[in-house]
Amino acid sequence: MALFGNRKKKKHDSRSVPNLPNVDFVLSFLTLGMFVGDMLLLARMGSNVLVELITMMLCTAVCITCCKLGFPHIGRALSTSDALKKPRNLRKFSDQSWQLMVHAGMTWYEIGIFRENGWEWWTDTRTLWRPLQHESESSLADLRRLYLAQLGVWFITAFSHKFVEAKHNDYFVMYGHHVATIGLVSLSLFNGWDRLGLVIMFLHDSSDIVVDILKMTNYLGLDSESGLFLAEACFAINLVTWPILRMWYFPMKAMRSSLPLSWGWGDYPYELESLMSFANACRGLLVVLLVMHCWWYFLFLRILARLIKGNAGHDAGREYEGSSDSMAEEGAANVASIQQIAAEYGVPGCEQRLIFGGQSLEASELLGACRVTKVELAVLKFYKVDSNDKMARLRCECPHEVCGPGVFMAMHFNRCCCGTCHLTYLIKEHEK
Repeated sequence: MALFGNRKKKKHDSRSVPNLPNVDFVLSFLTLGMFVGDMLLLARMGSNVLVELITMMLCTAVCITCCKLGFPHIGRALSTSDALKKPRNLRKFSDQSWQLMVHAGMTWYEIGIFRENGWEWWTDTRTLWRPLQHESESSLADLRRLYLAQLGVWFITAFSHKFVEAKHNDYFVMYGHHVATIGLVSLSLFNGWDRLGLVIMFLHDSSDIVVDILKMTNYLGLDSESGLFLAEACFAINLVTWPILRMWYFPMKAMRSSLPLSWGWGDYPYELESLMSFANACRGLLVVLLVMHCWWYFLFLRILARLIKGNAGHDAGREYEGSSDSMAEEGAANVASIQQIAAEYGVPGCEQRLIFGGQSLEASELLGACRVTKVELAVLKFYKVDSNDKMARLRCECPHEVCGPGVFMAMHFNRCCCGTCHLTYLIKEHEK
C-alpha cells in the first residue's frame, strides 16, 4: 500500500467508536437544552449570577488554551523518544493536561469548603439537610461559586468532547456521563441539594486526578518499557482509589443520604416526593452515574487481565481508548480507514495512492477482500510520487512465511526491516 503527503490532521478518532448518530444527536440536544435552561434560570437569580457563569466558562476556555500551548513543551522534555514518534501522544498529553488542572483545582477548592465547615458535611451526612440559617454565609457563597465554576467547566468539557477531542472507545459513555453530571449539578443547584452536590463533585474530581496522571504518564511512555514503571504505579493506585471513592463512598454517602429518613437507611428528612419531581430526577441520575462507574472499573479490570497475560501496556490500553494507533483489524476495516489514520501521520487524502499486488485500491474496499492481512503504521509510506506522478518504490513486502502478503518492510538507512518478524535485508550501494 502506498501513501504519501506532508500535512497533519488535527485529531483522529478511534475506529472502535460505534456509529450511533441518533444517540449522538439526543445527547447533544440534551446538553444544549440544559445549557439554555440553566442560562434562563440563572438570569432569574440575577444578572450578576449569569455574568459569573459566563466568566467561569471564559476562564475555562483560557485555561484549556494555555495548557495546550504550554504542556507540549513539558511533554517533549519528559517523554521518551519512542513515545514522541507518534504525534498523537503529545497532543493527547496536552488534551489531558487541562483536565488534570481542572480536577486538581476543583478538589483543592472543595477541600477548602469542607475545612471551613470542619468537615461536617463529609463526616456526618445528616448535616447536608439542616436549615440554611445554620450555615455560614461565606461557606454558602463559596458553594454557589463552586457550582457556577463546575457548570462552566462541564459545559465547556461537553463541547470539547463533542467537537474538539478525539473520540475514544468510551465516547458515548463519557458523553452520557457529561450529560448526567450537568443534569445533576443543575438540578441539585435549583433544588436546594447543593451541599450534597459538593460531596458528589469532590468524589468525582479527586478520583479523576489519578486517572489523569495515569493517562499522561502512559502518553509519555513512562512505563515498564522505559524502566520507570510510573504508568503501572498509577494504574495500580487507580485500581484502589476508584472503587473506594466511586463505588463505595459514592453510594454510601451521596446516594444513601438522598434516601428518605423514614426508610431507616437514608438521611433525607422529608417525605418522598411525587414520581416526576426534581428530587427523584436527582436520585435517578445518581444511579446512572454509579452504573457508569462500575462499567469503567470493568474496563480497568480487563486492562489488568491483558497485562497479566503479558500484553504490552499500550496494547492493553486500547481496551479503554480504542485502537487508533494501528491497523490490526483483519478483513473488517476498509481502505478508507487506513487513509484516515495515515492523514494524521502527514499523508493528506488528496495525495494518497493505495496500491496492493499491482492494483490500485478503492476507499470502499475491505482489507480482507484485498488479501491484506496486516498493516503497520510505521511502514505505510513505502512509495514516493514526484510532481510528474512518477512512482519510486522505497519499501517492499516481507517475504517471510510468518508475515504473508500485506506486511511491509521499513526502510532504515542501508537496510529494510520487518517490524513483525524482524527479518532484515542489507541494501547494496548500487541498489539504493
